[in-house]
Amino acid sequence: MKINSSVLIVTSDLRMPTKLNVSRSLSGCKAVRFIIEDLNDAVLEYAGLDDVLIVRDFSNKKEIVGIVERFLNGCSFDYVVAMDEFSVLPAAYFREALDVRGMGQSQARTFRDKVVMKRKLSAAGVKTPIVFEYSEVASKLSFPLIIKPRALAGAVGVIRVDSFQDFKALHLGPESFVYDEFNDMSETEYHAESFVEGTLYHIDGVCIGKEPAFWCVGEYVNSQLGYLFGTPFGSCSQDRRQFGFVMVHLRQIFSALDFPDGAFHIEAFIRLSEQDLTVLEVAARPGGGEICRSIKLEYGVDIIHAHVQSQIGREVKQTFSNPSQHTAHGWISIPFLPDNSSDRLLAICLDAPANLQVLHRKSVPLGTKLCRSFYSHERSLASIIIKGERSAVLAEIENLCERQCYKVF
Repeated sequence: MKINSSVLIVTSDLRMPTKLNVSRSLSGCKAVRFIIEDLNDAVLEYAGLDDVLIVRDFSNKKEIVGIVERFLNGCSFDYVVAMDEFSVLPAAYFREALDVRGMGQSQARTFRDKVVMKRKLSAAGVKTPIVFEYSEVASKLSFPLIIKPRALAGAVGVIRVDSFQDFKALHLGPESFVYDEFNDMSETEYHAESFVEGTLYHIDGVCIGKEPAFWCVGEYVNSQLGYLFGTPFGSCSQDRRQFGFVMVHLRQIFSALDFPDGAFHIEAFIRLSEQDLTVLEVAARPGGGEICRSIKLEYGVDIIHAHVQSQIGREVKQTFSNPSQHTAHGWISIPFLPDNSSDRLLAICLDAPANLQVLHRKSVPLGTKLCRSFYSHERSLASIIIKGERSAVLAEIENLCERQCYKVF
């Protein structure tokens, strides 16, 4: 790393990296500037700060290029770091415009365009859902199947269709399934893939030199799709000793996608008895929700810190604990409601039985309106992280997901 380097941080939510102490990871740098997306005017409080530049829409490449030309003219940056899913491709634009080393647009598209991603993985022998052409779906080839946007995140826009009649009701024509073209964060470009039955897991860690420097596995409870409609969502950590076979798959994935140094977040259906997995998506950034905080509490590994350090050319030294095979950490996030209710928060009821330890708990202030548009898993009504015997943690996470965890007035 250059002495007194200048670093440009790109994120769709400034509160996320600030909350997780990104500034600590950048100590010794000459200058740090943040470029953030103005999601629903949520970042107006940062307007006017010298080290913060606001882009109204990360999907507008012209605006991003304009930011480079107007605000960064004459500035010299040594590194550009993307902190979340929606900033992966914009960060690549900035690297190329500023002639900074790191992942460019072509490589970044691999992690944003789900069709390109699955094609590369499949060609390398990694199992993924089958991607169908529009003509195959229209000929009633296979149902059920999943229709999803190619470049959104957090299950936004994902639809399961169980019959050709269901598909026709979506009124999606062949123009929505043109796989050779790509517009980042488009809400009108889709792909169709086979439905995979099984238990969904997330694999998170740090990749250095195409090798997993650290990794761990969590089992999802409920779904991200349900979270969009007001259903709680979380996960329970798994015993790494039972998932040793994952290492082989990780190396395949990193090689197939030319994975850059930094954090990774993978979602996959894992068949533990067969030591096999089907990869749903691969992200070149830290996991969302309470994943990173939970990993830090369980293993002592700061994923955010390691991600930033590796992105700015510093050596990443990871030492981590390996908890008892019977101990687990679990977390749950309570979403805002997606309707027009005028109800406000009266109380949060996120408690755990005496046999479980509460490691972290947060909620919005009492009186907060319960409805808010979804745009990030970092924004929740409330969340909790608990620790204890694995079966008890999983049972409690499932219990919290099923019951009403708040009161309203």
